[in-house]
Amino acid sequence: MTTSYFLTAVTVSAVITFVLRVLPFLAFSGSRKMPVSLERLGQALPSAIMAVLIVYCICLLYTSD
Repeated sequence: MTTSYFLTAVTVSAVITFVLRVLPFLAFSGSRKMPVSLERLGQALPSAIMAVLIVYCICLLYTSD
């Protein structure tokens, strides 16, 4: 793998990642309001993800030998 190929791959990946992260801000900017279902997900998902991670870690503690 040449250096130019590597730099091109990293640049393309960075641009795609940046566009995907900016897209929601552009879609819901200004007077446009987020749907209620997305607001509910935004409130519920952080605690649900933390609960899943805690259960996963506890399961690993009891199953590791």
